[in-house]
Amino acid sequence: MDQIIVKWVALLGVAVFVGAAIFLSRRLNNKRKINLRQEFERNFPMFKVFFNHSSAVVEELGTPILILKRSSGGRFIFPIFICLIAFLIGFFYRDSFNAKLIILSLLGLWFVWSVLNATKYIKVYKNAIVHGSLITKKIVWFHRIDSIEAKLYDYNGVMDARQAHVYRVYEVKSGNKVMFDIWETQFASARLIEKCFDTENPFVQEIQESFDSGNSHYREDF
Repeated sequence: MDQIIVKWVALLGVAVFVGAAIFLSRRLNNKRKINLRQEFERNFPMFKVFFNHSSAVVEELGTPILILKRSSGGRFIFPIFICLIAFLIGFFYRDSFNAKLIILSLLGLWFVWSVLNATKYIKVYKNAIVHGSLITKKIVWFHRIDSIEAKLYDYNGVMDARQAHVYRVYEVKSGNKVMFDIWETQFASARLIEKCFDTENPFVQEIQESFDSGNSHYREDF
């Protein structure tokens, strides 16, 4: 009995040691990546656009300048396949009706979540950004926000703008609050947003171009 206890204590000690080592290494690596991102952003300007505020603006949408979509046939194949298998398991599950109901309810919620994720879209207009999915839609007017700012969320540590592998999230901000964000992993063409703004737009106050746009400087509307 004592030997069994010693064996389990030893295994527990090994598990705790390995877990602590993994936790510390991840924490140190994340801290290192954050420091690298901050250093990179100090050395190379990231994209930012700042907006004018006005209370006398007609809130009407025109023709979209850019449409970003996630939906495609391939994105539905995997959820539908998993849902079909889970439905068959739940339908033929030989247990109480309540267990079947729980399984099918969870399946339905997961399927709805998958569909909403797969049908997300972003539409950029001259005076607003519309974001939503199959059953949701929200309009964010430019005169009600302060800025759209690009942030790094992955970076390979190469301090050279021509060789660095940089991935971005575009944060739509009102004050210091992020209203919503646009991830480059969700929308493959997300960087086309940077081509949607110019200083001739009355809503645009100032633009800071990104380091890889070929002309990294500030443009101002005088």
